[in-house]
Amino acid sequence: MNRFVSAVGVLAATTAVAHVTLQASPLVVAAEPGTTTVAQVPAAAPSAGAPAAAHTWRIDPAKSSVVIQVFKDGIAARFAHDHVVAAKQFAGTISGDPADPTTARVEVTAQTASFVNDEPALRQQFKLPLEVSEGDRATIEKSMKGDEVLDVARFPTVSFRSTGVDRAADGALTLRGNLTLHGVTRAVAMPLSVKVDGAMIDGRATFRLKTSDYGMPPYSAMLGAVKCKDEVALHLHLVAG
Repeated sequence: MNRFVSAVGVLAATTAVAHVTLQASPLVVAAEPGTTTVAQVPAAAPSAGAPAAAHTWRIDPAKSSVVIQVFKDGIAARFAHDHVVAAKQFAGTISGDPADPTTARVEVTAQTASFVNDEPALRQQFKLPLEVSEGDRATIEKSMKGDEVLDVARFPTVSFRSTGVDRAADGALTLRGNLTLHGVTRAVAMPLSVKVDGAMIDGRATFRLKTSDYGMPPYSAMLGAVKCKDEVALHLHLVAG
């Protein structure tokens, strides 16, 4: 039964990773309907008459993380597992005027072949039972990267390119852009919490997306008795400097 859910986790995880790219920006992205908005940190107003100072920050993978959380479903869900998948290889940049976050532009790319599922430390971090065996993890990874889910051979990367940043009256920022996953490109937006410490930018965000929106229906087995929810959660912690 674990293997059934494993395949599920893989599928959802794939989709999530793509969105993760979005979070790489220290800007806030508008949340999709029904998602929870993360508090924003107001940006300092630029000095009067001061020219815009363009700058580029590189995302530091060693200090950042992109995690997708997949949820079990179905009448036999108690026999299955929730899963967590992490992208191990991703890179990108954030550019713009440090004094005006609305000028920011973000580009992020993740390697689908680098996705790793259910590492013990990560499951512990998400308060999940540490009961996924190495054998099941291997089965999940094979399914996740196979042609029925991520199809790594055909789609080696997932990417995000921002198209603009909006600021609400209360100072909250929304990052808009295009996310390309599994050969499908969709406009996305999400909220982001940002902290600036010297030359470093630290952004965190959690949002939800549907794998079916990217041509990947939720995994289902035993006539739907064991399956994955279409909606997965993407947790982003991006540090750039």
